[in-house]
Amino acid sequence: MKNNKIIRRNDSVKVIIPNFFVRCGYPMCPETETLRIRHTFGHQIQMLLLEIGVKEYQKSIFNHTYLDKICKEIAYAKCKTNHYGGYDRQIFTQEFPTLKDSIFHVIDTKYVKTGKYVHGSCYSSPEGGYEYEPAELVKTKTHKLLRLDCQGQHWIEAANVQKCL
Repeated sequence: MKNNKIIRRNDSVKVIIPNFFVRCGYPMCPETETLRIRHTFGHQIQMLLLEIGVKEYQKSIFNHTYLDKICKEIAYAKCKTNHYGGYDRQIFTQEFPTLKDSIFHVIDTKYVKTGKYVHGSCYSSPEGGYEYEPAELVKTKTHKLLRLDCQGQHWIEAANVQKCL
């Protein structure tokens, strides 16, 4: 017997809370930081490349390969240094108020986990060996996401919709 509360592919759902899924992770995102660094420091990095003699960059002004790679590495270093903004893995959403009470079909489903990251540790045991405790995600919660057929197939958390019977 099918449970009518479970949302599956091809079901119709009504958006109750129009908060659509952007990403699941830690507060600092390397992609976002890369864009911010490129916007803020891109010109200075370009000038540095020219100053140290990277002539190839001058020839291909539309090819931003060097700039992109440098900004990406700086962003990664910044995120890593700041522990990605904290240890809480969470869902980030964007609100689309115009889609409230709209009805859509579910195209796909997936699951993501949130929780608190705890570092692993390594220490020597009294017997002379080493003990290792692996890193883990504690206080985890599993969230079901639904991909809807609305304006570019956005994902939304199943808790934010209601199944249409």
